[in-house]
Amino acid sequence: MSKIILPLTLLLAVGIGFSLKGYCQTTAHPMQRVSPKTTFMAFDFTAGGQQVADEYLSPIGYGGYHIGGNIIIETPLTQRQPIFLRLSSTFNYSHSLNPAKNSLLTGYMLQLNSESHYKFDLGKGFCLTTGAGIRSHLESRYMPSNVNNQYAGDLRFELTAASQLAYLVPIKKFPATVRFYANIGLIGMSHKLGYTQSYFEKIYHDGGLAHSFWFTYLGNTALSNALLTVDMPLWNICTLRLGYQISPDYLNLANRKFTALRQSVLLGFSFETLWFTGRSAILSSSHRSILFPNTIQ
Repeated sequence: MSKIILPLTLLLAVGIGFSLKGYCQTTAHPMQRVSPKTTFMAFDFTAGGQQVADEYLSPIGYGGYHIGGNIIIETPLTQRQPIFLRLSSTFNYSHSLNPAKNSLLTGYMLQLNSESHYKFDLGKGFCLTTGAGIRSHLESRYMPSNVNNQYAGDLRFELTAASQLAYLVPIKKFPATVRFYANIGLIGMSHKLGYTQSYFEKIYHDGGLAHSFWFTYLGNTALSNALLTVDMPLWNICTLRLGYQISPDYLNLANRKFTALRQSVLLGFSFETLWFTGRSAILSSSHRSILFPNTIQ
């Protein structure tokens, strides 16, 4: 899993360096008239496979599938400065079996991210954004074959770093957008129970779940998300969105480990509000895309 985390960390570091350089540059004259920026919205359906190992429930790993979705919103914080807010939510249901196919592990996951990004124009149709934010992660798992502890759950709050590299295809009849986005948790708090603990005794005899939160950092935890997407305008009808998503997760607290690797393909639609559709979302002279100027001739 370290082979996946390291490239994502390097991307984030490069993005922060570019943004610190670009932050000092002026993007527009204070009195210059500018077209309003739009808000980008995306709705994705995701499906794929996963490998999960939770030592609280079982010493062996489980493999299976998961289905879910993403909702992403990018909205400008100011009309003149290249700063915007990125909000996203991810939710899924998972179904996994042990290698012998005789034990079931199901799960639900909800993740919310709120980030502030600074945009740096690289030229030639490329732009780089980087920022920081807050992530909340709620996940529950159920294993009916475990008679002692059938349920396990994670509740995490983290400060995150994020970066996004985007490219606008310079073709007027097909102004597609390619995006690669990645984030990673830095420090935070996470709920975990140990080997000999149960939720019943923790809630009713050991002072409640508030006493089971641990400090997390890059070392005892590593939760990351990466998305590669292509937004393809279909005439002036809609913008189709295709992509690939990978989410490695590692948590080592309370003398037990949890690891997960989820991969999925995604299919959805994206919009530039005020609900500009297809090519007009990029080419209209009445507004500016949140990432790209209207420079295609």
